[in-house]
Amino acid sequence: MGKKLRPEEEWALACLKAALPELTVCPWDDGSKPGMHDINLYSPDKVLQGAVEVTAAADGDAIKLWKLVNGEERCVYPGLAGGWVLRLRPSTRAKDLLRNLRALLADWEHRGVQEFSASWNDQDPTFVQASRLGIVTARQVLHP
Repeated sequence: MGKKLRPEEEWALACLKAALPELTVCPWDDGSKPGMHDINLYSPDKVLQGAVEVTAAADGDAIKLWKLVNGEERCVYPGLAGGWVLRLRPSTRAKDLLRNLRALLADWEHRGVQEFSASWNDQDPTFVQASRLGIVTARQVLHP
């Protein structure tokens, strides 16, 4: 049994199969050696026609943020009393937000702040920070 394909490899495999129906498209990297390419392309007479390496040119923090925003994952910070629902600007910098979010939310909980809106004209330094981080609104959701 070979190694499990990453989601982007599965997607590339499906795209290649759809785009090249005359070729046999199959996974190649089984994890048995370092440096193996991901996919082989074979002609009907089983002659190797090409090799494909699937890469992703994306920032890991941006991907993590996308998954959080789109509900694929949840970020749990031990010590926080409740969940928080955030609305973010599209220009939010994932690395900055994720680096500062836990401390910001912990500070708000400590002070009893349960809601934030970037439209408020407030001099609270944490509100200014939240707005700079790309947070448009934030609301704490406490469960009994």
